[in-house]
Amino acid sequence: MILRQINKKFAAVGAETGVLYLKDKKTGVKILTSETHTFHLQRAIGQLILAAIVLYGLIGRFSELSELYFIMLGVSFLAIMISTLIVLRYGSQKLFYSLLINLSAGGIFFIAGNLLSDYLIYEIIESVSMENEGNDQSATVVAARVYEYSGWEFLWVFLIHTALAYLPFPASNSKLEVSISDFSDEVFKVKLGNKLHFLPYREIEWIEASGNYIHIYSGDKKYTSRMAIQDILTQANKEYLMRIHRSFAINVHFLRELTQTGEGHSVVLTNGKELKIGKHYKADLFRHLGLTRM
Repeated sequence: MILRQINKKFAAVGAETGVLYLKDKKTGVKILTSETHTFHLQRAIGQLILAAIVLYGLIGRFSELSELYFIMLGVSFLAIMISTLIVLRYGSQKLFYSLLINLSAGGIFFIAGNLLSDYLIYEIIESVSMENEGNDQSATVVAARVYEYSGWEFLWVFLIHTALAYLPFPASNSKLEVSISDFSDEVFKVKLGNKLHFLPYREIEWIEASGNYIHIYSGDKKYTSRMAIQDILTQANKEYLMRIHRSFAINVHFLRELTQTGEGHSVVLTNGKELKIGKHYKADLFRHLGLTRM
């Protein structure tokens, strides 16, 4: 038995738009790399520039439609921001759920466009004829081009930007391998059946050795693995995971205080747990904390 119970909060490592994340069973993405946010920000800026160019070619080059141009550019900006946020927040969910979220947002754009449709009617007069009526002259429009924007145009703008937001991340295989390697160094890995599960090292509060097993404590959860305490410390290779006793190791980020009694020294963690410091490990702990003595 490798592990009796694993962190139920996380399901597995997956890939969304070409970058790695730790998937939360309830909310989807738990950890997104900084490269993910940088890429989506760059893509959003690119989409806005593209929208400005396309809209200028369609309506912006006409002075009579300058107001409509800026309105639709604003709609494009909102569509880009909302579609990007949906991808980052819900892109890792099941297809049906993600599709439902996008359709709901698209419906809002459609309704908003219909509500504004009466104000989005513009006319470009292409030619007029002049008629004389006695001493007066009157102009009659001979040819005109009418532009009417409504919910359908708003919806198409949103759908186009949503499709662009879901395009794969253009990462090379070598870069992806580096990302996988870097990510793997941050979690305690254990295989159960045909699934590989992950527990972030930074969430480990303390570790207890018990015969051929270790008990890992994180929050109110306890995980049991068949391995030596030194093996996990070697595997983690994290300075903040320190052995303080032959039976205990702690995450110094959860260290609240040191205490001294007639029997020696102890540590108190942020959860109130008190653990004894072994005399052979006290010097290393004090050195790590920048202490010479208490």
